[in-house]
Amino acid sequence: KAWLLGAGGAARDYPRALAMLRPLAAAGDPNAAYYVGLVYRSGYGTPADATEAARWFELAARHDIPAAQFMLANAYRDGSGVRRDEARALALYRQAADHELPEAVQALAIAYRNGELGLPRDADAFHAQWIEAAHALKHPALAP
Repeated sequence: KAWLLGAGGAARDYPRALAMLRPLAAAGDPNAAYYVGLVYRSGYGTPADATEAARWFELAARHDIPAAQFMLANAYRDGSGVRRDEARALALYRQAADHELPEAVQALAIAYRNGELGLPRDADAFHAQWIEAAHALKHPALAP
């Protein structure tokens, strides 16, 4: 992970990070699977591959990794590497939002505001989700 993020004084080395993370992910490590998904989604040191990214996000999401649930929801919403499926995207956003992942709560708020993902336009639900997103972000002006 340090080579992927350039953390802890390590220089970014995407090929090395992938070489270290992929076997861990293949062995079932959900955190490693999430990071491998990021590598393939963004093309860090390897060609971007939305299908491969979704596969790794799926593995991590099944193990309740909120960031992976969010990334997989985006894939289903956009049809990126998987068949477009708004109902699956909505379910994954809700799972990630249950963990108070701000990005997921915000995505739900926007879906209510715009009437997306099979949800009706609902100003009250939008407002409630927006306050929830502020709470998840611990924003002092909006969240008690």
